[in-house]
Amino acid sequence: MSRIANNPVPVPSGVEVTIDGPDLNVKGTKGALQLTLHGLVSIAREEDLLLLKAVGPTQQATALAGTFRSLVSNMVQGVSEGYQKQLELQGVGYRAQAQGAKLNLTLGFSHPVVYQVPEGIEIETPTQTQIIVKGIDKQKVGQVSAEIRAFRPPEPYKGKGIRYKGENVRSKQGKTVGAFQTRNIPHLGHEKIIEKFWPGPLTLILKLTDEKLKNSELNHVGEKVDKLVNSVMNQL
Repeated sequence: MSRIANNPVPVPSGVEVTIDGPDLNVKGTKGALQLTLHGLVSIAREEDLLLLKAVGPTQQATALAGTFRSLVSNMVQGVSEGYQKQLELQGVGYRAQAQGAKLNLTLGFSHPVVYQVPEGIEIETPTQTQIIVKGIDKQKVGQVSAEIRAFRPPEPYKGKGIRYKGENVRSKQGKTVGAFQTRNIPHLGHEKIIEKFWPGPLTLILKLTDEKLKNSELNHVGEKVDKLVNSVMNQL
């Protein structure tokens, strides 16, 4: 038998549980939820405990018993305490505002993002960069939070976007800006060029008209291009 299913689900005071065949109804101070059990799972109540068992010795029945035990436990906690997830916005000009059944998001796009809040979910925005998703259905709270985060997932370079509170976002190191180099390119008629790389899939190629330029002079040109590139990249 599943180890998870071996653990009974305690029913706290103030929670009403009704079992009608495979249908389970749970009602509490936060609301009510309903669940239909699989045919390979049985449920019974003994005082203030709900016991779930697998019907038959099959591996599928054992796995389903553990799954439904977790679902029932989530239902009981949901109607008595509720669930919530917190999201944070990071980025210049990023903000969120809850207005009734809509969540207005400004995420750096050319247009605002309007998210329609589904039934059974409550969204609060204590500040312009904080979003709190509340509800009694754990699965729905997680789904709504994931949908909001998907509008602008945190990017790995500067971390801008929507993230869960406390989420650890792996940051990537951008390509370092190296010194200018001269080399021959066959398909350019063996003309000497200056090639420069910076973070991103971009390459700057400058034709070298004066082959007598010294390395110090090339580096001086490189410093000027560095400043131009960095100013452009900081505005993206």
